[in-house]
Amino acid sequence: MRCLPVEVSPHNPVYQQSIHEAWKDFIDGGEIRGRVPDHILDGWLLSRAARIDPMRVPDVPVLERQHLDDLYDEFATLLTAASPVLEMLNSCIQGTGYMAILAAPSGHIIATVGDKDLLDMARTQYNMPGADRSINKVGASAIGMTLERCRPVQIFGYEHYNAGLHSWRCASAPILADASGVLAVLTISGNIASPDIQALAMVTTFANYIGMRVRQQNIEVTGQKLKALLRSAHDSLSYPLLVLDDNGGITHANRHASKLFTSRGLELSGRSATSLVSPSDVQRLQLALSGQRLGHDSLTFLTEHGPQRIACTFSPVELDEGNLVGMALSLNPDSSSAGGRVRNRDGTSSPSP
Repeated sequence: MRCLPVEVSPHNPVYQQSIHEAWKDFIDGGEIRGRVPDHILDGWLLSRAARIDPMRVPDVPVLERQHLDDLYDEFATLLTAASPVLEMLNSCIQGTGYMAILAAPSGHIIATVGDKDLLDMARTQYNMPGADRSINKVGASAIGMTLERCRPVQIFGYEHYNAGLHSWRCASAPILADASGVLAVLTISGNIASPDIQALAMVTTFANYIGMRVRQQNIEVTGQKLKALLRSAHDSLSYPLLVLDDNGGITHANRHASKLFTSRGLELSGRSATSLVSPSDVQRLQLALSGQRLGHDSLTFLTEHGPQRIACTFSPVELDEGNLVGMALSLNPDSSSAGGRVRNRDGTSSPSP
C-alpha cells in the first residue's frame, strides 16, 4: 500500500478515478495499485475493522426524542456559543448547494443548517440531528476522521469508504475549547458536483470561532462562580466590608455594609467610597486610598442612621505579580467612639482624631 501526502488535491478527475480504482482493490481484498493519502487509507482500515459493508447503505441509528433532548442539555453551552456562528455560516453557504453539520464527540449530529433541498435529501440518508455518524456506524467520513485525528480533514467523492457517500464532498474541523480534547466537530458537506467554496479553510475558521466563543462563555461562568463564592465569603464576615477598585469605586459591599449604609435597597456597588464619608473626611480617605498600604483610621461615615465615627482598616488588594488593584475597607462600628482611643481589629489602638 503506497500513500500520498494529505495535501494531494482531491478535485482532479484523474485523481478521483485513481482513488476509485484503489478503493475497488481495497474492498476486494487485493493489493492496492494506486496511491492513497494516508488519512484516507487509515479511514478505510478503520471502516473495515468496524465491519462496515462498503456496498450497502448503512443502518444509521437515530436517537429517540428524549435521548436527543438529553444530548442538547449536555451540550447546551456549545449550542449557545455555536448558534450565532451557525447562522453566519448558513448565510455564507445559502445557494451554494452545501450544508453545515455540528456533531458531538460521540458522532451524533446535534445541529444542521444549509440549503433546504440538500437538508431534505440528507435526511433520507439519516444525516440529521440525533443520527450517529461515527466510523463504527457509517464508516470513515470527515466527521469520524476528524474525531479520530483531532485535526481538520477533507474527504472527497471516492475517498469515502461507503459507496453511498461517493457523491458527497465533506470537510470537517474540530472545535477545541480547552486541553481536554475535541468538544465537537463542524462539517461542511455538499454534492460532489457543487462549486468549490474552499470548504476546508471555511470550516476550520468557523470551528475556531465557535471554540473561542465557548472559551469566553466558560470564562464568564467561572467569573460568575468566583463572584458568588466571594460574595458568600464576604457576607459570612461579622463586620461591614467594602471592596474598592484602584479609583476608590465600590465593587462589592457585604450585607453588613449594605445594612449600615442603606435600608431601602439602594445599591452601593458603583458608588465612590468618598460619598460615604463626611466632607471633612473626604481628603483623608483619598490619601489613605492613594497610599495603597495597610493602615488604620477613624472616619465619620454617613450611615443610614446619620453621621457616625467608625474605626476602619485599609488592606490593599494585589495580584500575584504584586500589582495593586484596589483596597478592602473593613469597618468596626462596635469600636467607634466620639473621642479618645479607638480599638483596631488587630488589637492595637490609635487615637481618635
